[in-house]
Amino acid sequence: MIIYDREENFGHWKFPSLENSQETTEAQTQAETDDQTNIDIENLKNEAEVLRLDYENKLGLLNNIVHTVEKTLAKLEDDIINGIEIVIEILTKKIIQQAISVEPELLKKMIDEMTKLVKKEKTQITINLSESDFNMINTTLFESHITFNTQHDLQPGDIKLSTSEVDICGLLDKRISKLMGI
Repeated sequence: MIIYDREENFGHWKFPSLENSQETTEAQTQAETDDQTNIDIENLKNEAEVLRLDYENKLGLLNNIVHTVEKTLAKLEDDIINGIEIVIEILTKKIIQQAISVEPELLKKMIDEMTKLVKKEKTQITINLSESDFNMINTTLFESHITFNTQHDLQPGDIKLSTSEVDICGLLDKRISKLMGI
């Protein structure tokens, strides 16, 4: 490359100084380094954005899993509680039936409590019992206006009281459920 510094030196060769060439090379190198740094910074920003989106996606998935586990545990807890309530009902019923079979006086007390619910004195009352309870109860211990019958669909401990005005159904299962608040 020929550089002319003035017109009077026209025709004389003047070589570019090495300093200018080194400055140009350093400037180009610096520009290339700056460009590479800018590209690296952009790449890091893009990678950070990808990582952030991936993190948010995984966080959303984890939240869904936690919600599903919470719902499953709540349902399992309800199922366990319901199972325990059923077991308690069955055991309570068996205990009461066993107590009645051992001590028939309990059945008499239950019948007495039900007959107190009938307001009118000397009203004809019919008591329906299971066959096993009927065979166990001493009907002569009751007043003459109370009669006893067996009813095949009743279980031990069940009592149905009927008058001309009212029917009272004292099924053991329902009484236990009421006591348990179910």
